[in-house]
Amino acid sequence: TVVAFAQLSPTHAASATNLPSRLIEAAGLVEVLPGGRTNWASAPVGLPLNAGDRVRTHAASRAAVQLTDRSVIRLSERTTLEILPPRSAEKKRFGLPRGSIFFFNREKPTDIEFDTPLAAGAIRGTEFLLEVAETDSALRLGLIDGLVALSTAAGEVALERGQELRLQPGQPPQKTALVNVAAAIQWALYYPAVLNPDDLGL
Repeated sequence: TVVAFAQLSPTHAASATNLPSRLIEAAGLVEVLPGGRTNWASAPVGLPLNAGDRVRTHAASRAAVQLTDRSVIRLSERTTLEILPPRSAEKKRFGLPRGSIFFFNREKPTDIEFDTPLAAGAIRGTEFLLEVAETDSALRLGLIDGLVALSTAAGEVALERGQELRLQPGQPPQKTALVNVAAAIQWALYYPAVLNPDDLGL
């Protein structure tokens, strides 16, 4: 069910200055599900996000979420992202039930944790691609820059810069070299977006 965002509790938007993350770009149909609620709502650019909130994109839609350390998570179409409370104060954490995201931080390597249906990971880096298939939750992780420790049902897997990992249900992880990076992240670099001019800092 989708409702107009204005119908949600005003306290959710009023506390914008106290929230850790926010939606900074949106193109097409982008929605939010605040933690504890059951109705998805249209998500405007600038929307603050609490731990427990979910953001989703529909077909031919894109979005970007900025975390407190200025790192950015770009969402491809048909993607659901959940902001999760961190396990330790200095780290960020999110869940990816389905879809594709591209994470980058141009300022410094970031400690970030993620949860997916098949694995959980801890990354220290500046750029990576993460995909979760909608049909069987198969995982693809491409590490452009950084280090990853991944926990799966088959055990721990370490990933280094320039490597790619694929994980399918009931199968051991497969690790290979990451090739054709530009093609893999092209959707994240080139797409029309609705941008809030105040976010540019010019």
